[in-house]
Order: sequence, then C-alpha cells, then structure tokens
Amino acid sequence: MLIVPRAIIGSSGFLWHVTNCLSISGLFLSVISKTVTDCILMSLGVCYPFLVLSGLIWPIEAMHPALRIFSQIFIPSTLPVESLGNIINRGWSVMNFHVVKGFVLMGAHCIALNAINILILTFEKR
Repeated sequence: MLIVPRAIIGSSGFLWHVTNCLSISGLFLSVISKTVTDCILMSLGVCYPFLVLSGLIWPIEAMHPALRIFSQIFIPSTLPVESLGNIINRGWSVMNFHVVKGFVLMGAHCIALNAINILILTFEKR
C-alpha cells in the first residue's frame, strides 16, 4: 500500500465542520435503530453509497452523467465534499461563494438531523 503525504493548503475548519456533521448522521442512525445490529446494517447500507456517490471515494467527474445528476440532487454531502476538495486542493478561502454554499448546505443538514434526533428522542417511549 502506497501512502502519499498530502498537505492541506486551505483552512482546516471546514474539515472539522464536515466531521462534526458526519457524527450527527451517525447519531441519527443510532436513534432510529432498535438494536446495535440494525444500526450497523443501516450504516453500511446508507454511509457507503453516500461516500461513493458524494465524490469522496470516486470522483464526480468520472461518474456516468445520470449518476452524477442523481448524486447532485439526492445526496446531501456532494456539494460539501466538492467544497472541501476545493479548500484542500486549490487553497480556496472559506469566503468563496462555492465553499459557502457547501458550508451552508452541510450546516442546514446538521440542524435538520439534530431537530429530527431531538423530536424522536423526546416523543419515543422506550
């Protein structure tokens, strides 16, 4: 296995924001599942396609055009991953318009998942 050192050119604060929102997604999966096994199976069924289709593992530009349109419309992490790539690879600042769009979308996704988590935990009787 070849490991190539990679330096982050831009700000690493956005990287912290993305990892925080991914942990909130994991909390959401654990809240809606009944057992640990259900949670593990759901995380495999949800997270792996999200990782591949968002451009984190396989680049968006190399996907089939229909799959690219699907990932840009239905996968909420596609635009934040593009923003993170622009920060790391191109050295864009956090104030760039495309980076701000990804930042706002990821923040809205985190707020929505947190609200759903709170509602489920508040009204669920265990």
